[in-house]
Amino acid sequence: MMLVKWLKEVRAHPPPWQGVVVCVCGFLLELSLGAIFSYGNLTTYMTSYMRDRVDPTIDYPQLMWVAASLSFFEGLTLSLGSWMTNRIGARWTAFIGCSLVTSGVSLCYFGVQHSVWLVALLFGVINGLGVGIAYVVPLICGMSWFPTSKGTSNGFIVGGFGLGALVFNSIQTAFLNPDNVSPGKDNYFTDQALLDKVPYVFLLTGGIYVGLQTVAIAGMLRRRVTQTDADGIDVPAAVEMQSAVAETLDDSVEEGGAADYNSSLTLRQAVRTLPFWMLFLTYLCNNLCIGFINPLWKTFGQKFIHDDQFLSLVGSAASVFNLLGRIIWGFVNDRANYKVAMVGVAGLLMTTFATLYLTSYGGKAMFFIWVCLIYMSFPGTFSVIPAEVAHTFGLQHTGVIYGMIWLSGGLVAPIPVFFTSLLLEKYGYLALFLTSAIFPTISTICTVAFNGERVRQQRLEDKPACI
Repeated sequence: MMLVKWLKEVRAHPPPWQGVVVCVCGFLLELSLGAIFSYGNLTTYMTSYMRDRVDPTIDYPQLMWVAASLSFFEGLTLSLGSWMTNRIGARWTAFIGCSLVTSGVSLCYFGVQHSVWLVALLFGVINGLGVGIAYVVPLICGMSWFPTSKGTSNGFIVGGFGLGALVFNSIQTAFLNPDNVSPGKDNYFTDQALLDKVPYVFLLTGGIYVGLQTVAIAGMLRRRVTQTDADGIDVPAAVEMQSAVAETLDDSVEEGGAADYNSSLTLRQAVRTLPFWMLFLTYLCNNLCIGFINPLWKTFGQKFIHDDQFLSLVGSAASVFNLLGRIIWGFVNDRANYKVAMVGVAGLLMTTFATLYLTSYGGKAMFFIWVCLIYMSFPGTFSVIPAEVAHTFGLQHTGVIYGMIWLSGGLVAPIPVFFTSLLLEKYGYLALFLTSAIFPTISTICTVAFNGERVRQQRLEDKPACI
């Protein structure tokens, strides 16, 4: 009875440190979800295993369907996770999402021994659904505890997502290839001792998920508050706008003011404006670059770098730059503006993709730098575009509007697979990378032509925005 009474008292009057605990648990949850960025490292082992044990015709382009399905279903359920958190609570939503993630990855123990499509179903569809549902839960909880420091809490929590590959790349390589065996001339591993362990890496990963996610789910608590925040917005309402500020690094008073909030456009009004579709196309093009680089950076590197542990190190370093990119480009956006930040993101993507093939002549050092630059550039999309959506259309409905933009990334997920299948075998990596550079070029053009201030001024003047 004493314990129950104490727990009720703590819930009614939570100590300040409880919010810190929630953010730490959120970091751990995102760390487990961020393992999806280790797919580029894992795919070389998976493809080699299935080519040797299942079907000799299986190749790297076929395994890209796994990454494509993961991207599509992750985007499909992002808004669903927010809705579930508000309906059934943070812990239950996190539990459902994490259960899908852990079961999908663990069952790949069987999937990798049967077919590419079963792996796509388990690692792509089921895992992707779980990642999308669970991703937003820690962000919503963190913002409820730190309503006036949303950017800081989100930056810390999402840092776990960016660092996922750093942890899991190292674990996967240490488990599968401790002797640093190199692939054969055809770019596939043939060492039987290494291949024997491939199915078990999914059980190992699933076991680590269980440990991280059990602790994380226990800490998924939303603070029950009714007072308004410093900008005059009711905190629960601000919390529900999770997508709008999920990766924005700073909220100014002007952006969060009552006039800005009350004049927000709905999704129906936003889609009637040209800036919405320019943001949509920019996000789509930048997201396509992820579909090319995430599953192929290591397979390309293996053609001229015969050092698997070094390539694992590249993947780990790339995850660190994944985190830094979110912070750096968000900071640039806050200190300058959307155009400056997004031109930097898209311009760097365009340059690195167009010259990536030259790393085969530049060797290890150049390859390391180029991959890290790519992974530092594209994550800026997830910091800059949500901020501009909030700035242009207002905060009240930004979650729905950004969710629609986010969905574009999933809808075009098969495009990198199509281009890879079409170009890689016939024309090689040079043609593939040059084709990939077209998309950030389009993004750069859209950004230069973008003008969201007109829509912002119209809505603040209580005039209907139109194209």
